[in-house]
Amino acid sequence: MTKEEMQQKLFALSNGEVEEIIIPKDEFMIFLEAWNQHPEKNNVIGEAGLGGNVVYRRKTRE
Repeated sequence: MTKEEMQQKLFALSNGEVEEIIIPKDEFMIFLEAWNQHPEKNNVIGEAGLGGNVVYRRKTRE
Protein backbone atom coordinates (compact mmCIF):
# COMPACT_ATOMS: atom_id res chain seq x y z
CA MET A 1 0.00 0.00 0.00
CA THR A 2 1.26 3.47 -0.80
CA LYS A 3 1.48 6.51 1.47
CA GLU A 4 -1.30 8.16 -0.53
CA GLU A 5 -3.59 5.16 0.01
CA MET A 6 -2.83 5.32 3.74
CA GLN A 7 -3.70 9.02 3.77
CA GLN A 8 -7.02 8.25 2.08
CA LYS A 9 -7.77 5.65 4.74
CA LEU A 10 -6.93 8.13 7.49
CA PHE A 11 -9.22 10.78 6.01
CA ALA A 12 -12.01 8.20 5.68
CA LEU A 13 -11.52 7.33 9.35
CA SER A 14 -11.43 10.92 10.55
CA ASN A 15 -14.52 11.79 8.45
CA GLY A 16 -16.48 8.89 9.92
CA GLU A 17 -16.77 7.04 6.61
CA VAL A 18 -15.21 3.95 8.24
CA GLU A 19 -15.19 2.86 11.90
CA GLU A 20 -11.65 1.47 11.92
CA ILE A 21 -8.65 0.69 9.80
CA ILE A 22 -6.39 -2.31 10.29
CA ILE A 23 -2.72 -1.86 9.50
CA PRO A 24 -0.61 -5.00 9.04
CA LYS A 25 2.79 -4.87 10.70
CA ASP A 26 4.62 -4.95 7.35
CA GLU A 27 2.85 -1.70 6.32
CA PHE A 28 3.23 0.11 9.63
CA MET A 29 6.16 2.33 8.59
CA ILE A 30 4.23 3.59 5.56
CA PHE A 31 1.23 4.24 7.79
CA LEU A 32 3.37 6.05 10.35
CA GLU A 33 4.67 8.44 7.72
CA ALA A 34 1.11 9.24 6.55
CA TRP A 35 -0.16 9.52 10.14
CA ASN A 36 2.57 11.99 11.13
CA GLN A 37 1.42 14.35 8.36
CA HIS A 38 -2.31 13.97 9.06
CA PRO A 39 -3.97 17.08 10.56
CA GLU A 40 -6.29 14.98 12.78
CA LYS A 41 -3.62 12.57 14.05
CA ASN A 42 -4.38 13.36 17.70
CA ASN A 43 -7.92 12.08 17.19
CA VAL A 44 -6.78 8.64 16.02
CA ILE A 45 -6.00 5.92 18.55
CA GLY A 46 -4.22 2.66 17.78
CA GLU A 47 -4.73 -0.64 19.55
CA ALA A 48 -2.23 -3.46 19.15
CA GLY A 49 -3.68 -6.67 17.84
CA LEU A 50 -2.47 -10.20 17.36
CA GLY A 51 0.41 -10.85 15.01
CA GLY A 52 1.66 -7.26 15.08
CA ASN A 53 -1.37 -5.74 13.37
CA VAL A 54 -2.71 -2.44 14.71
CA VAL A 55 -6.36 -1.35 14.68
CA TYR A 56 -6.93 2.40 14.47
CA ARG A 57 -10.16 4.11 15.51
CA ARG A 58 -11.31 7.67 16.03
CA LYS A 59 -11.04 8.95 19.55
CA THR A 60 -14.48 9.12 21.14
CA ARG A 61 -15.49 12.47 22.50
CA GLU A 62 -16.66 12.40 26.08
